[in-house]
Amino acid sequence: MTRQVHFVESIKWLENQPFGRHDYDALVRDMLAVPGTPRVAVSRCGVTDVLPLTAHWGAMSRYDRASSHPCRHAYSSMGR
Repeated sequence: MTRQVHFVESIKWLENQPFGRHDYDALVRDMLAVPGTPRVAVSRCGVTDVLPLTAHWGAMSRYDRASSHPCRHAYSSMGR
């Protein structure tokens, strides 16, 4: 049995879509079993700006946003 939960996470490694509202809503529903835990996301294409996550990580930090990374179009459509 786990004594302490440090965070609740969701990993989305989609080719051309950031971690969005639908993913966040599913994460919040899942964390109802563990109230008070921080929300964390890992996404290949980043996250949308309006999500109240404690932290997020992804592959985009390794690439220039103007590069040929497959998520370039996802970032452009988000106004980044």
